[in-house]
Amino acid sequence: MAEKPQAVRVLYCGVCGLPAEYCEFGPDFEKCKPWLRRHAPDLYPDLLLKEENETDADKAARQLQSVAISGSGDGAGGDASSAPSGSASASKQDEVKRLPGGKIKKKEKQEVVIEKIVRNKRKCVTVVKGLELFGIKLSDASKKLGKKFATGASVVKGPTEKEQIDVQGDIAYDIVEFITETWPVVNTGWLAVGVPLRTTLTAIMAGVAPEGSQFDARQYDAKMNELLSQDGQDFFASYDEVFDSFDAMGLQENLLRGIYAYGFEKPSAIQQRGIVPFCKGLDVIQQAQSGTGKTATFCAGILQQLDYGLVQCQALVLAPTRELAQQIEKVMRALGDYLGVKVHACVGGTSVREDQRILSSGVHVVVGTPGRVFDMLRRQSLRPDYIKMFVLDEADEMLSRGFKDQIYDIFQLLPSKIQVGLFSATMPPEALEITRKFMNKPVRILVKRDELTLEGIKQFYVNVEKEEWKLETLCDLYETLAITQSVIFVNTRRKVDWLTDKMRSRDHTVSATHGDMDQNTRDIIMREFRSGSSRVLITTDLLARGIDVQQVSLVINYDLPTQPENYLHRIGRSGRFGRKGVAINFVTVDDERMLFDIQRFYNVVIEELPSNVADLI
Repeated sequence: MAEKPQAVRVLYCGVCGLPAEYCEFGPDFEKCKPWLRRHAPDLYPDLLLKEENETDADKAARQLQSVAISGSGDGAGGDASSAPSGSASASKQDEVKRLPGGKIKKKEKQEVVIEKIVRNKRKCVTVVKGLELFGIKLSDASKKLGKKFATGASVVKGPTEKEQIDVQGDIAYDIVEFITETWPVVNTGWLAVGVPLRTTLTAIMAGVAPEGSQFDARQYDAKMNELLSQDGQDFFASYDEVFDSFDAMGLQENLLRGIYAYGFEKPSAIQQRGIVPFCKGLDVIQQAQSGTGKTATFCAGILQQLDYGLVQCQALVLAPTRELAQQIEKVMRALGDYLGVKVHACVGGTSVREDQRILSSGVHVVVGTPGRVFDMLRRQSLRPDYIKMFVLDEADEMLSRGFKDQIYDIFQLLPSKIQVGLFSATMPPEALEITRKFMNKPVRILVKRDELTLEGIKQFYVNVEKEEWKLETLCDLYETLAITQSVIFVNTRRKVDWLTDKMRSRDHTVSATHGDMDQNTRDIIMREFRSGSSRVLITTDLLARGIDVQQVSLVINYDLPTQPENYLHRIGRSGRFGRKGVAINFVTVDDERMLFDIQRFYNVVIEELPSNVADLI
């Protein structure tokens, strides 16, 4: 048997179509058979039962030929000449009648064309084209994306041996290995091989399962348009009031004093629309670009609602990184300076006993990372009884695979009636879909992807052709970097150390921070950078989300981000609150595709770096 390719976790149950974590059985096709029998007896694929004197290979070929029907009447069917001997070549109408449960309604059919069937002693290999997925015919998707979508199934002869399913393309998620006498055809996530390919997902649970979490611009736009359309009114609430000044928002006088003392004069666009709904206790989903004041929006909303006579935790704010949690704590403390608010940051890398001591003495607001916050809840050092506000900052990151389970664990320990706020610069469909699980008619303040503009930030690229040339280019730019405060982004922690050593060996003064450094070292480096004693900082995406250093005017992407969404977070470090900023991207030949994707994703044009870059900063 061929060596098994590296497997990736299945995202959806192949039978009920739900995400694996919500399915009663998970992605186990065998266990989900009873579900199929109960809920869709008319579609139960009895063609999978073996006919008399039929081999596994002949049976698989017969099943696949039965699938080769036209959904619209003008599509190609299976090629009889390619079918194995012994397989009857029936008309399309006869094939429809032979499908399980009698005739299949026209709308349930799919255009499926068997491209080829190759047989030998051991296996029958099929390649199927034309399957409709997410409402898009794969043949059409292949033309648009220039990618090949196909399923290849190899059915090993004999029920005691295992079957290997290899689904190729961007849609498949797993290699599934098992075989039984009555179920030799295995369903793999969204794509099913054999008879289940016909209607299992489209006819049984169509429209129930959310779209795939791997980024696809077409899926992103379709889902975002759906969520921004009027059709979503049964889920979303609307709130159209806009307040041009903080004074008009009806905030407490001492909160206004803190806001003005912090340096705010006029609310940003997100603050004009977002503070008041949160102050009124409504669930909110708010999206705005970096540097527009999202943190101050929910901090003001929380501070307005606290009962300062009750020294118990009333608001819980989660952030994906320690630095961001500590930044939120500072903003909360500054805005609530005249209110006497007690805030504590529960983050990893600090003393658990110190956290327990401070929490036992009483605080109004806890800001933290999911791991430490859950630990404090589990130890009962953090009591959830009085928590009435729950905020996720950088919600797209928090609800991604790395944090989603921890978020759910924490949410289950909180009171059932609680106000929930999600705040982020990007809000992918996966995050919006998950909010349906624990939000009540949230006010949505969203922007479409092509409206995620970065006004005030000039964006350029430098062609470096080879990776080795990046260092020389960076050194040439160093004098420009030192004019102001600058952040240099690379993609790995090891590269942070390597680049820092190379720059220092050439007598260039730089600082560096990444996740492998201990918390005290990171705090010292960030304090020096904020104070201006350090002017050039090399880091990973650790710093890309929410670290507010007002003086940063230049960002250099030494490495382009691996995801277009992260580009916004990175270059948003410059041009904070409308200040002038510049972003420079180093682009090798291998990076050209990502640069194109970024420009398409944000609907921007990134021009080549001019010679007078110093004049732009």
